[in-house]
Amino acid sequence: MFKLANLYKLFTHEESSFFHLHKIVGCLSLGHFIIRFGQMFMTPHIDFKSNYITLGFIGVHMLLSASSLIFKIPNKRSLHLPMIWPEFRIHSIIFAYRSLFIMLGLWISFNLNLNLNLNLNKFYFNTFRYGIVLATLFGADAATKYYLQESLLDPSTSTMRTMPYPPNMPPKIISIMNKFYSISQILATMICLYTYSYQKLLLVLFPIQIAAFLMTLVRKNILSPGGWHLLYTGALGLNYAFGFVSKTEPKLISFWVLTSLFIVGRLRFNLNKYVLWSFVIFMKILLEKY
Repeated sequence: MFKLANLYKLFTHEESSFFHLHKIVGCLSLGHFIIRFGQMFMTPHIDFKSNYITLGFIGVHMLLSASSLIFKIPNKRSLHLPMIWPEFRIHSIIFAYRSLFIMLGLWISFNLNLNLNLNLNKFYFNTFRYGIVLATLFGADAATKYYLQESLLDPSTSTMRTMPYPPNMPPKIISIMNKFYSISQILATMICLYTYSYQKLLLVLFPIQIAAFLMTLVRKNILSPGGWHLLYTGALGLNYAFGFVSKTEPKLISFWVLTSLFIVGRLRFNLNKYVLWSFVIFMKILLEKY
């Protein structure tokens, strides 16, 4: 699965022109993930503090995604290996910033609430996060449309559903994995709409940022395609594992009901995602009033 002899390929000339900025913030981000996850699973009932350390690492993760634009990558997607292509890179930045902006909104709500009462403060924060979630959907679709217009994207492909698998992978397993990826993406968006926890937002962020790094390892022939799927699945699985042990928030019935309705509507009946997400947000607002 790993070819450690090729690790030297991670040191590139194009990054040296930027003083290895991406590598530095990448190491900081990876270290932050490891330390936070260790704390989270040892003390799942304690969320992060809204201090300047948390704010600083929000900035580090933002810089990690933005600095990925330093690198030159192939214009077109590989149909044989899970490697970064322009549409994926923009999607990765957009969805990473979704979690990070909501975390930033949480930090501001806790630290600069301007003496607002709790309910009004929640109203402003929820309005902000609904806007962020919808904006990321529009942004990702705009990026896809741009690359289609530039003839840099095959219209029959999908970011995750057509991700290359090893040639010996059984079709049944591929179908199960694709459904798992799709459901995990839906749950990630639902978490962004519901949670008041830094922990859960960081867990949503982790698969997004680690997926891009793992694709770089595939491109440098350090990681196999099967290894990419295994590690990416593990990164998503941390969200489910923490969901079983977390005590920071109650598991709301409305969360699971709306998630189930979205999954059935989208994956079974292929309903428009904007209609479905608008319905979820409307029902969440309505239910929170009663």
